[in-house]
Amino acid sequence: MNAVYLRILTGSAAVLYVAACVLSIFSKRKKSASFLYPLFWTIGSSLSASVVALNFIKNGYAPFVSMYQVLVFLALCFGAAHLYMIFAEKIDIAPFFAAGSAIVSVGVTAMNTGSVWHFPPALQSPFFIPHVICYMIAYSFAAVALAVIVASFIDKSLHKSGVACVRVLFPFMTAGLFLGAIWANEVWGAYWSWDIKECWSLFTWLCYACALHFEKNPYMKKFTRVFITLGFTGVITTFFFVNMMNANSPHVYS
Repeated sequence: MNAVYLRILTGSAAVLYVAACVLSIFSKRKKSASFLYPLFWTIGSSLSASVVALNFIKNGYAPFVSMYQVLVFLALCFGAAHLYMIFAEKIDIAPFFAAGSAIVSVGVTAMNTGSVWHFPPALQSPFFIPHVICYMIAYSFAAVALAVIVASFIDKSLHKSGVACVRVLFPFMTAGLFLGAIWANEVWGAYWSWDIKECWSLFTWLCYACALHFEKNPYMKKFTRVFITLGFTGVITTFFFVNMMNANSPHVYS
């Protein structure tokens, strides 16, 4: 697939996501906005899904072999996460999820569509796809949780929504960590090696675990926001900064 076509698809999706984000903010005031933002979001998601499918065809394997491809999939996760919160948790914080799709897609539009990570045999495992999917879903909720928690300083009613996002992301993050350990044992013969990326992923998991536990303790509840913030710091470090450090790690390609 020509890179120009991929860029047109991702750019169009970004525009639609931004429009959906803006309209979702005004959806409670104008009925037309409440109808249009899901429409724009759905079309944008369809375009992102088509890019994921095209990358899959191009690779002949899971479309997660570059940061560009992973982020295109991440933009989709925000929409799915929003639907879950609406139907399962009865929580409507659409502007935050729409903003997640918009921000990620705008960034993706400027990225190199042809860049591919080194793809060693270690990545060619049945654990690769579910591991990445679990983490991308968790990361979408993590980004929204942070945004909602920050907004809760202005509107305290949002605090419970932020905690709800953490409650949903935690099992996905746990599954991703568990699958990663099994995968590591299969490839390297050990479930855990105290690698820099493994340590940061554990730090992130522990922060969200503390946030959930502290939320239930009236004396420790005031620290919930702190640990949600620290958790997202761990997400950014694990997902981006560890790779940028060029650390001597078998995980630098991911």
